Amino acid sequence: KRQQPKDVKLIAYADDLMVVAVAKQLADLRNKCNECLNGLRHWFSSVSLELAEQKTEVLLISTRKVEEQIELFIGECEITSQLTLKYLGVILDSKLKFKEHLEYSSSKANKIYNALSRMMTNTGCVRS
Repeated sequence: KRQQPKDVKLIAYADDLMVVAVAKQLADLRNKCNECLNGLRHWFSSVSLELAEQKTEVLLISTRKVEEQIELFIGECEITSQLTLKYLGVILDSKLKFKEHLEYSSSKANKIYNALSRMMTNTGCVRS
């Protein structure tokens, strides 16, 4: 088991890994995350695995009104935070409002409904 910095948790599902770090100051958060990510990079290397830096995403979740960004590094690769990211099919946003996820999900459900409605009229079923 790898030792993590204080207030850092790893959540893994299949080949997806999420690092959750908590800090009051942005500089502390940056240090914790960089330490954890580079530690993970070395651990992956030691067990003959590779961390896909180009697929790595960062989401800074904050209650502050001003949108902040954080830049993290995995080796020489810089990763800048985004306003949203998709993890295991759920679109997360920096304020945890889930607006983008709800819009995406309702749009997808509406497309399925419309496709089923067109099929139902061809089979003679009653439409509501």
